[in-house]
Amino acid sequence: MAAPLSTQTYAACICALIIIALAFIFFVRTYLADSMATARIWHVNLRMAMLRASVGSAQTLLTLGTYEDFLNVYRKPMMSSLADLQAIIAMQVNGQFLRRQRVQDETETDSEGNARRKKKYSWHVCLMAHSLADTIAWLEVCRVQWQIMRTNEQANEVMSVMNDIKHQFEAHTPVQGRKEVGQRPDECDEHSHLLQLHTSELLAIGNVMLVTMRNESSHLSMRMPMAIDEFLRIVSIQPPPKGAPLQLEFQWVKSDDHRLQNIMTPLLDQLSEMGSLDDASAPKKRLAIIQVLVCKLIDLLDPGVPWDKGEPFDEDEAPVVPRNERLTPLVRHLAPAQKEWLKQRKYFKFSDPNLSFPGFRADLAHRPQEERDVHPELWVGACPPKEPRRRPPAWSKVNPYPSQRKLSIKRSSRELQVERS
Repeated sequence: MAAPLSTQTYAACICALIIIALAFIFFVRTYLADSMATARIWHVNLRMAMLRASVGSAQTLLTLGTYEDFLNVYRKPMMSSLADLQAIIAMQVNGQFLRRQRVQDETETDSEGNARRKKKYSWHVCLMAHSLADTIAWLEVCRVQWQIMRTNEQANEVMSVMNDIKHQFEAHTPVQGRKEVGQRPDECDEHSHLLQLHTSELLAIGNVMLVTMRNESSHLSMRMPMAIDEFLRIVSIQPPPKGAPLQLEFQWVKSDDHRLQNIMTPLLDQLSEMGSLDDASAPKKRLAIIQVLVCKLIDLLDPGVPWDKGEPFDEDEAPVVPRNERLTPLVRHLAPAQKEWLKQRKYFKFSDPNLSFPGFRADLAHRPQEERDVHPELWVGACPPKEPRRRPPAWSKVNPYPSQRKLSIKRSSRELQVERS
């Protein structure tokens, strides 16, 4: 009996080990499957969170399904940002806006005046930084919306200009003012590296500047750039002093305010360095071509083509940005390499050798082209009147010319006097 008992015990032990091994394998397989499923769910949630952060809500996607819907929602606030950016760039290129502020404030030599000078100069640097970051944020909004809405030829032309604006920040070639062998000093910039931002920096600036705005009546959410007062408040926040509790420092490092300050630091530092340069060494070519492209973007988003008869524009057709001295493309500051690069762009129609910008400077449209050619702010062939749209023939019958309207008013008043007499 002893031998069979030991054999049975041995067989039972082997069976138990096999069962334990199978149970362990089943447990490991179940654990791995659950881990993979958890990881997939986590990645899906992460993608959904990124999508919601980029485009707001699903209702917004449905509303902005076409390019026309996009213009109805975003055109006016975007035009305001673009107009402010091109104006402050023009002040920097034409009159060294930052340098002038720095030199004017250096007359105060006492300690109190020195602190006030630094604060005022920093404020002007932040103003220009906000204008640049505001437009970069709009470019990010458009990049996301273009991926989900139905576009047309006009929309593709607008996106082409936006991509070229981002290219002027990213690249460092003669088109951005880098010096090449054989170039004259006035055709390049000594500090052409300033305002060069990498693609990741542009994306970070665009995303950190966007805030979600929700319309309670329509329950729609949209992403809009941060207002300037909120931007100035955040960049002026001081970090916790040395020796502060670790919990306070940890909260500051994790805060959105610290994130915005950290992302905006490269741009603020480059603008501060730009303000320390004199007129001869200050970079102008990169800024000039950015301003010209911004003006072209304004022209495409807000064409402002007048009618040939009656009022120049119908209701809600007037240009959002007035075509006056505040909207002057800096074509005369461009180097030959930059002009040749722009002439090859499709949105300049390949047939505009002067980069003329028709319809701009409407305040000078009544003057002959010869006078506009010698205007100190313009260039040869600049800003001819834009070809008007033609009213349909039936319009003249319903809406007579002003002279005819005056005659009809006089005739009716005379008839009324005759009837009264």
